[in-house]
Amino acid sequence: MSSFPLRTIVAFGFTWPGAVLGDVVINEIHYDANPKTDAVEFVELHNAGGKDVDLSGWRFSNGIQYTFPANTTLAPGGQLVVAENPTELRRKFKLSASVVFGPYINRLSNGEVLTLRNATDQRVDRVDYGSGFPWPTAASGAGSSMELIHPSLDNDLAGSWRSSGMQVVAVEPITFIASGRSGWRYREGASEASSPRSAWRTLGFNEDNSWKNGRAPIGYGDGDDRTTISMQGKFSSVYLRRVFDVKANEIPARLALRVYADDGAVVWINGKEVARVSVPGGTLRYNSFANNHEAVWEEVVISNPGELLNPGKNIIAIHALNTTLGSSDFSIDAELRTSDTGGASGIPTPAAANSVFAANAPPQTRQVKHEPKQPSANMPVRVSAKVSDPDEIASVTLFYQAIRPGNYIRKTDSAFEQGWTELPMADSTADESVFSAMIPRSVQGHRTLVRYRIRVEDKIGNAVTLPYADDEQPNFAYFCYNGVPAWTGSNRINGKKETFPSSVMSSLPAYHLIANSTDVTNSQYNSSFDTVHFNGTLVYDGTVYDHIEFRNRGEFSTYVSGKNKWRLYFNRTRGLQARDNHGRRYAQAKKTINLNGCASPWMPVNRGMAGMEEAIGFKLYSLAGGLAPATHFVHFRVIDDAEEALTGSSNAQYNGDLWGLYLYVEHTDSRFLDERGLPDGNVYKIERSNGDKRNQGSTQSITSSDWNSFRSGYGRSQPLQWWRDNLDLPTYYTFRCVNRIISNVDIREGWNKEFYHHPDGHWHPVPWDLDMLIIPETHWQGSINIERCLSQHRALKIEFKNRARDLLDLLLDDASPTGGQIGQFIDEHARFINPPGDPLTFVDVDQFMWNYHPRTASSHRGQFYVSPKSQGNRGGTWSRRLKSKDHEGM
Repeated sequence: MSSFPLRTIVAFGFTWPGAVLGDVVINEIHYDANPKTDAVEFVELHNAGGKDVDLSGWRFSNGIQYTFPANTTLAPGGQLVVAENPTELRRKFKLSASVVFGPYINRLSNGEVLTLRNATDQRVDRVDYGSGFPWPTAASGAGSSMELIHPSLDNDLAGSWRSSGMQVVAVEPITFIASGRSGWRYREGASEASSPRSAWRTLGFNEDNSWKNGRAPIGYGDGDDRTTISMQGKFSSVYLRRVFDVKANEIPARLALRVYADDGAVVWINGKEVARVSVPGGTLRYNSFANNHEAVWEEVVISNPGELLNPGKNIIAIHALNTTLGSSDFSIDAELRTSDTGGASGIPTPAAANSVFAANAPPQTRQVKHEPKQPSANMPVRVSAKVSDPDEIASVTLFYQAIRPGNYIRKTDSAFEQGWTELPMADSTADESVFSAMIPRSVQGHRTLVRYRIRVEDKIGNAVTLPYADDEQPNFAYFCYNGVPAWTGSNRINGKKETFPSSVMSSLPAYHLIANSTDVTNSQYNSSFDTVHFNGTLVYDGTVYDHIEFRNRGEFSTYVSGKNKWRLYFNRTRGLQARDNHGRRYAQAKKTINLNGCASPWMPVNRGMAGMEEAIGFKLYSLAGGLAPATHFVHFRVIDDAEEALTGSSNAQYNGDLWGLYLYVEHTDSRFLDERGLPDGNVYKIERSNGDKRNQGSTQSITSSDWNSFRSGYGRSQPLQWWRDNLDLPTYYTFRCVNRIISNVDIREGWNKEFYHHPDGHWHPVPWDLDMLIIPETHWQGSINIERCLSQHRALKIEFKNRARDLLDLLLDDASPTGGQIGQFIDEHARFINPPGDPLTFVDVDQFMWNYHPRTASSHRGQFYVSPKSQGNRGGTWSRRLKSKDHEGM
């Protein structure tokens, strides 16, 4: 019996709704190439029938536009592709011109409808595909295409597809090298391990008596090592080798290499480098050093193991390095196994058999959900999924794991694969193929994260676990929560206590980060972990974003105030669906977000503005017609301890989940451009005059040569037409005017702004780093060198002055106490965080939390609403006197 839901066919002269005609099927779609500068997107057609099919006049009518020329024939069992750039596709995949057609009009997107019609305009095939579960995940920018498992499957169902290179059915994980085991050969790095230097990395290398036996971890100093070595003050390197076996039928589509390094390592498999952890680039010698890196596991997914592994004997070689000769500790261990989490991909297979082709496929699974979306404590949760298979369903099984507060488990922890409870899922709706199970109320505890997976199997043994293996989030999840509680605190230690009711605490959207407490502390307050990524989970708007990454951020201000900044990274196809201050969803899901501390790190005189200066600054650029990141206010909470809020000690209010008021600042990547309907282009954050790329344009330089050329050009005198051809002058005029309006004294050449390179050749300035605003004295020059266009050409100076007058008339012409348009604009933003008439607001929460917080830097402690207050900058010393010593005075 066929194990596939067959494609709809034409019968009795009628075409059923949603029907497809004949044997030609859309068989592979490559819609998001990696790197995206490779113009190799394509759609593949396959002839599943036994006769030639004349495609003359056939066309794609949705998604892309293309009509096949006369005399185009697709042979039985054959494939052909329609490419965005036939020349590039043929070059990359070494294809014959006879099987590559195009170019097509438009571009493939990460989810749309593709429709193929024949010469009489009848619909032959249609795929309404998506990006992310239940559709393939690695096909979305990880290098994979999405491939149909078998041409007889209904290709309008997500479960009929896999990312190229994936295993279609469940396979038992294989561990080739386990952690903490013996079998390692190691050599102290008092000299090079071999001559030539690379010889020791190969399987056939003959070890001399300087090589010893060891059990990992190997090292000293931290008490976590199974083999202790006398290394401190003597040598900085250790060389390790280990032989492992791979059966011919066990070479996987992906490998997971995990390295436990304190401080760094380079890893080779069969002489080929596969990973670097916390070490410099280039060739490393026996006396080289690593960068500082504490002993944590780092995972690297290897997507091409077929090119690395041999059936039979293989060798892994590690050059492990310490950060200094006198370092207090050192450790090294490694693990090698098949990869069970997402991110890796296989290579697309245009005009060839699909890499995921299988004679039998596991059941189709979709509509996975849990109800309620965010339960409270002691509430049972129903998990359901629609599962179907023509070979009938043998079993549907739910596995769940409860993560209690203070006991966070990272997906890289060995505990992640432990402690899953199994429940059978029953088909309770007979005719609808919906299987469900109830997670009991005893599991649901306040502040508890519950992860779950589903395993489906048909009656001939085809099985798969969901989410699919290419998903960077290897489980579904929900968060059990009773709501944000009231909070009690005082403006200073042992001061008068105020209780902020739940209505105040819930007045801003809560972002909950769930993480390991040591990771949180190291990320925010230990400079040894500056910019290091840690694993965590974010809960927002009832949705769990599991296994994300977080780190601190900041160029020079990272640790200045004590209330520091964060950056969060979300998984492929699982971006944050955020809302603005009005509760409206942004159009684009966010891959990366920034949370600023509203702490004015360089301007303690501004403590108490509650992020208003940054929020109104970014918004003014946008309202005036420029490009600027969106912002909104956030109530940020971190769950890293069993207790939600502590009581008893004088410092108790500073512990617990509450972190306070933060400002979401949009990241200027491709989604920033998509949100505004702008074409893909390079975006650079300018640091030390160099371009730190935030987004790679699909058609632009992969180096920074375009930025370097523009920077070199505007540094010289240029004719009028050069400026008009290279700089988006209206955007620049607005940018310069708003800098003056908000008194951006930190803007200067080489720093604190970004540039977007439009594909039409024009550069657009974009504001960034607005934490030194509303200052009456200069700090830096307050301008950037493209202002030379105004001094070089009178016509441009007149245009700029006209724009300045426009903004003066629109915003700043009213000198009355209410402030006219600018006053209304500021009041609107203040209402988000400080509603008028409310005796206590979230502004007060943040003041009480951080004014005398033990982590607040001494230069910032007690600085909320000090009046009068003086501060000196490069432009001189100045004083500010507040109308009242609270937020209203600001």
